[in-house]
Amino acid sequence: MDIVRIKCKGIKPNYYQPENYILDNSVSWQKIGRTNIQELLNIHCAENKQFVFFNSDKYIDSEFIKTLNDEEKYSLTLISPEDVCIHVKRWPERQQITMSFIYNGYRYNFMPITDTEFENIYLKYQDGNYNYQDNCLLVISLGDIYEKDYEAL
Repeated sequence: MDIVRIKCKGIKPNYYQPENYILDNSVSWQKIGRTNIQELLNIHCAENKQFVFFNSDKYIDSEFIKTLNDEEKYSLTLISPEDVCIHVKRWPERQQITMSFIYNGYRYNFMPITDTEFENIYLKYQDGNYNYQDNCLLVISLGDIYEKDYEAL
């Protein structure tokens, strides 16, 4: 895992993504080192919240987020899921790789995967459901507005 230094223009939170920063695209990212999962977990351990994002669904009602205090809001989380299953599905117009897992006793189904390296591995598989046997960590982000709700990506 690479450690990179990036230049930011500043912080630009909104009411549903308080961690947002604006990257300075005029400055290239600089690789300054490498790390492993254990060193990462020494800096930031996996979360242990009741839910991934406020409920057991993959969508969050935008009106609910508006009711939270600023200190309760977050849009990035690092979790250690259980019973992970990768779903490969192809249609004539597109293909999709999603993931289902259990977190704190709640099953989250068909969550979109945005890690292109991981996705490319499973795009080589036939349509189907594949149990992921290895322990894993997921960084999940609360996506942009999707009509009235938000989707965890």
